[in-house]
Amino acid sequence: MATPTSSKRVCFDVFEADLRSGELRKHGIKIKLHHQPFHVLTMLLEHPGEVVTREELKSKLWPSTRLWTSTWA
Repeated sequence: MATPTSSKRVCFDVFEADLRSGELRKHGIKIKLHHQPFHVLTMLLEHPGEVVTREELKSKLWPSTRLWTSTWA
């Protein structure tokens, strides 16, 4: 389960995500994660225990882009 800490940091298992700086760490070691996957992770961490639908992801992360359904299959 994700545990929020101060300054928008979320700890889960051996990971720590700093939602403000966009950094992900595993056992304190920074992991390189591209911009878009980090946004997906952030959205999931902001809704712990909830289902985040592909429609919610698309509207938040790609609001002005048309994605074909087959891309999400």
